[in-house]
Amino acid sequence: MAEQAEAGLHVLAEALTLVPNTGERVYEAEIHRLKGELLLQRALPDAAHAAGSFQQDLDVARHQQVKSWELRAAMSLSRL
Repeated sequence: MAEQAEAGLHVLAEALTLVPNTGERVYEAEIHRLKGELLLQRALPDAAHAAGSFQQDLDVARHQQVKSWELRAAMSLSRL
């Protein structure tokens, strides 16, 4: 499971580098939330960075005014 988390984190890191280059921000908030979830599934969970990812997810969702993603971000952050 930890190996899959690492692979997922690499894919999400690549996706986050493409966001500013393409201007495609539709799934930006969800990418941050997934990053936080995967940080918690590592062999050595990183709660501090996961919380940062969830907070960034929440900020992006609020800025985009997407209530459903804002709720998902808040739920992930509250579970942490």
